Amino acid sequence: PHSPILPESCLENGWVRVSKTLEVQQLCDTTSTPAASQSDAKPDGGESGESAQQTTTDQKPAVEKEEPDLVTTQSFGDGRIFAVGDAVQLDGAPIPKAIYWAEEMACVAACNISAKEGIGASWETERELQMSPNLVCCSLGPHDGLFTIGDNLVTTGPPAAVQKAVIEQTKMSSLRDEPLGRLIWELVH
Repeated sequence: PHSPILPESCLENGWVRVSKTLEVQQLCDTTSTPAASQSDAKPDGGESGESAQQTTTDQKPAVEKEEPDLVTTQSFGDGRIFAVGDAVQLDGAPIPKAIYWAEEMACVAACNISAKEGIGASWETERELQMSPNLVCCSLGPHDGLFTIGDNLVTTGPPAAVQKAVIEQTKMSSLRDEPLGRLIWELVH
């Protein structure tokens, strides 16, 4: 995969690189300069010579050593470009491809955009995506299902089917702006 909009420096193995605030990040090569080459010129702009070296005879001579190139990231687009959904990668690892994560990323990005623009409630500040255990509740029909946390199977059968139905009903209630549904899902996000 590739992005016709983002430069290659914002991608890692085809994924869009993001920070925990979901700002798109780009790589920056920071090549370190050996210590001796930083003092090759005198403050007046002239070349350094023997006289300049003689003034520092009590100091140990600088040892030139190759330091590895440091690769860092910085926000792309002055921190005003965000990415959410299946295409993002956080801290070198893809985020699980599930609706919960997409919805959570949307909440975090919307909050951060509001904070950057100075809109919304005054108490809202920048948020970070919190990686929690991967919760999956899967329906296997009207009376069967399974619920896992990470790699652990927690429950199966009718209890998991009821749990899935409760999730669906309360989420729809939240989207309809009903008080109970909003309360439950405000706690989740």
